[in-house]
Amino acid sequence: KTLDTQTSEYYTFGESTWDLVIFIGTGALGPLGSIQTVLLAIINVLMQVVFCAIAWFNFTSPDINEDSITDTLRWRRSSGHSYADYSPVAKESLVHRVCKMDKSLESSGIQVDLIENINKYLKSEETGLEGFFTGQILCIVALICWYLMVAKEVSHALALHRGVMAVPRGATKLDTRENPFTQVTHYRLRAVALRRKIASGFLLLYRLVAAALLLYVGTSFLVYTVNVTELILNAVALGIILDIDDLLFDAMATTPGRHLVHQLDPLHMPSLPRVRGADAKSVFMSIFIPALTILVYNSMLEPFVGTLDG
Repeated sequence: KTLDTQTSEYYTFGESTWDLVIFIGTGALGPLGSIQTVLLAIINVLMQVVFCAIAWFNFTSPDINEDSITDTLRWRRSSGHSYADYSPVAKESLVHRVCKMDKSLESSGIQVDLIENINKYLKSEETGLEGFFTGQILCIVALICWYLMVAKEVSHALALHRGVMAVPRGATKLDTRENPFTQVTHYRLRAVALRRKIASGFLLLYRLVAAALLLYVGTSFLVYTVNVTELILNAVALGIILDIDDLLFDAMATTPGRHLVHQLDPLHMPSLPRVRGADAKSVFMSIFIPALTILVYNSMLEPFVGTLDG
């Protein structure tokens, strides 16, 4: 009971470009360090925008749809059963050789690849345990992992803004203190100017909008991937897009910036509402992620698998 009511929330600064953005223009980063941090933030935004644009225009609709089925039927009725494409050696029609995924085919490679990917995804002919672990199950797991990564990004964005807003308003001020045992200097954010609090709000707004867009395009990206190998790689690629700020920090952040976030004391945040040990954020995420997964399964994944199976 005491732990439930007395536990405080803190935001610990990490190795992220977004954490450095709050200190642009302060003496802690210096003029050139502030300019470099601005450039890192711009690069971060541009890379996320480029990915969202590419995914939006290329991956938000399935490659295999009703038109694909119509084209396949047209191919089957024409070339697939054409006597000109009949193999006198194998004594089989082109359709039969494609369905067998005959690697000696000199044509219809697109159809062979399509059949092979669909068979690996659906595993319709497999039985037992192997038949359970289909591409559909892999997609569900990848979707849940993706939603957890987006939830982590949103949680960090909200925590940073809550921490900044909880700091007293005034001229931005960093206090220093030296650890008498380690001789290491630590910093504490004593006050934050109003314009920085406003900038923190805009930063939060951007991160929430970016997270929502990435959530949508990432979902479509995963659901409409038929190749099982590409599905795994796409899930990893999506995680990298969300970690661009960390990658930029690790590769290009200045030494003063690294030192600052490493030695900054955590920011105290006002606690979220709690009921019997559960806080509002954890309850919301615990309901939202499963609900979204079920919604995507029923509205996108299941119809797409039905198209493949047909």
